[in-house]
Amino acid sequence: MANAAATTLHASGAETVTGNGAAVDMGATRSCLKLALVVTAVAGTLPTLALTVQTGPSETGPWRTGDTFGIVSATGKTEKTIASLDQWVRLAWVITGSAGQSITFSLDGFAHTLYAGPSDLSKTAINETAISGIDAEVLADCCLRASGDAETALNSSYELPVTAWGEDLRGHTAARAVFYAMSHRGRKPRTASTGNSDELIDTLGGFVIGERMKSAAQMFFESVANGKLKPVGILDQTPDDFEGAGFVISGEARNW
Repeated sequence: MANAAATTLHASGAETVTGNGAAVDMGATRSCLKLALVVTAVAGTLPTLALTVQTGPSETGPWRTGDTFGIVSATGKTEKTIASLDQWVRLAWVITGSAGQSITFSLDGFAHTLYAGPSDLSKTAINETAISGIDAEVLADCCLRASGDAETALNSSYELPVTAWGEDLRGHTAARAVFYAMSHRGRKPRTASTGNSDELIDTLGGFVIGERMKSAAQMFFESVANGKLKPVGILDQTPDDFEGAGFVISGEARNW
């Protein structure tokens, strides 16, 4: 949970025709949604529901597609994580079927801040070809998990939420996300060419490799959590202190 804010794109209710919901402001620093679609009732002859999460820089757009849900035609629950979103989001839906169709559903969850998004992973953490085959939702979840790790470290020394950060925090969070992504992908098995050890296909991306060697990202998070390191560019909720300035003390008026 990285600077999480409860977000509802569609309150539980029935829809009978195609439409779209109201625009929702996630906040200037949030770019990720972790959502749950819950369909509780389906009525009519072969009705289907197609959902698109749209995003834009303002309440009026312009809107682009953030991600889509698969076609829904039965009750149930579906979860989805979407990254690389703009500040504003809304839901658009398309309903097909015969007269009298109706689908009752809700779509809500949490908006999150990502200290590094999927597009950051290939900039400094890993070659783009290494993650090109990994599903976009998996990368979004990896970035969200890594951002949660970063926030846990920051929580020891800063007043959350953080509203600005530098490239060092972004880069180490990206490396941590790469570790999670490559862990999801797996490792190449031992072969004659790799010798006595499995070939790592992560890039020391933010965790303990083997039993002794630690990556730069892991040491960075530990140093921040222990107060040994202050990342540049962090803007948190700590009030500004004005030390050394003059001050005035006022007492009861004496009518002199």
